[in-house]
Amino acid sequence: MGLLRACADAVLLGVGTLRATPGHQWTPEHIYPDRAESFAELRNDLERKRDDAKRKEDQVRHDLDLAHASETELEKHLAQIASDLVSRQADASDAQSDADEAAASVVRITADIAGLKVELAHRKDIFNRRAVMAYMGGQGRPLDDFALAGELLSMPSEARLRRHIRLCASANPWLPDNEGADNESSA
Repeated sequence: MGLLRACADAVLLGVGTLRATPGHQWTPEHIYPDRAESFAELRNDLERKRDDAKRKEDQVRHDLDLAHASETELEKHLAQIASDLVSRQADASDAQSDADEAAASVVRITADIAGLKVELAHRKDIFNRRAVMAYMGGQGRPLDDFALAGELLSMPSEARLRRHIRLCASANPWLPDNEGADNESSA
């Protein structure tokens, strides 16, 4: 009976038992006074274990509340990430489409430039042949003097270009000044 009372939080009595034993103390020490110290240690151990269990229970409840709140927050965050991912995938798809169009344009332009270079080379060849023929007075001489055609078609010197620009900008470009004549002879 002493162990039972030492482990119990409360002792419930009926009215008849209470009247039948007036002045009785319903503690374990009253039942077995020699073990009063052992009952006290047992109660302290049980209370400590109960307190530890209560603290653990509170901690678990707190952790569960945090986990639940965290789960809700995590779900919100995951929904936001999913939304951002969809948006970024759409942007990436648009960018990929633009990049594909740009690449196709670059290929077309490169092909056009290559074609134009071939056409330009062909036209230069025809022009050079005609220039050589015109320089030779239309004679049917062989077209082996392409160096001469190169001179005919070469760019004028920088000094000559500057003189031409200066003359065009002068008040009367048709009457060159004497200074211009000196520069022309040196060019």
